[in-house]
Amino acid sequence: MAELKSRAAERLGYTTSGAATPTTTTSTATTKSSRFRLVFEEDGTEVEDEAVFASVAKSSTADQTVFLLLRETESWTAASVDALKSGE
Repeated sequence: MAELKSRAAERLGYTTSGAATPTTTTSTATTKSSRFRLVFEEDGTEVEDEAVFASVAKSSTADQTVFLLLRETESWTAASVDALKSGE
């Protein structure tokens, strides 16, 4: 998952400078990729492991599934909320 986030960030031109200092935990150390979150566009659910992709691939709407890569300073907002805000 960390590699996916890093590669996606590079392709999108997101800067990874100033990444968090690695920390020691029982899992992998924090890397540049931890500065990003991968979420479903539809509802903002965060993708935490590769098993999600296998599940999506089996669904009947797999070709319509969109993921978003968010920087650590960004948050997911429903599209309908954005539409309401623009109408103010």
